[in-house]
Amino acid sequence: EMASGRVMFPYYRSLQSFWPGLQALSGDVAGGRVLFERFFGVWRRLGFVPEAYNVETNAPQPGLGQYPLRPELAESAFYLYRATGDDTYRMAGQDMLASLNRHARVECGYAAVENVTTKVLRDHMDSYFLAETCKYLYLIFSPGHWVLNGSFAFSTEGHPLP
Repeated sequence: EMASGRVMFPYYRSLQSFWPGLQALSGDVAGGRVLFERFFGVWRRLGFVPEAYNVETNAPQPGLGQYPLRPELAESAFYLYRATGDDTYRMAGQDMLASLNRHARVECGYAAVENVTTKVLRDHMDSYFLAETCKYLYLIFSPGHWVLNGSFAFSTEGHPLP
């Protein structure tokens, strides 16, 4: 609240997870590392990042405990790994893959997580899971891939642009 300084919305929203990667791209690698560690702490605790996490109660915000297979945290891990070469980000990617395979893998692919606490799934997989989440996780483990030769930039949807 602007008059009192009281926090009105004490939430970490999953879409904010792109920010540490953007910090790394803009040269604020130290800031990106700190923020990534905080965001990834939620993933470690719950196995996924919910749509909204209440930082005062340290729990998913009621009604917003879904994980629709979003790419932003994997994207930040990718950019921080590229900026630092620190295996911390590869290990984070490994942890993300393990959670996805353990809890979201189904016979014909992957399913969105309806509740990060109970791990109940929803019969849905948005295309950004393949276009972005899987791509960034793959590239964390493929540092010599041709798309990383410096001739490409990724669009906001993870498409390589020359």
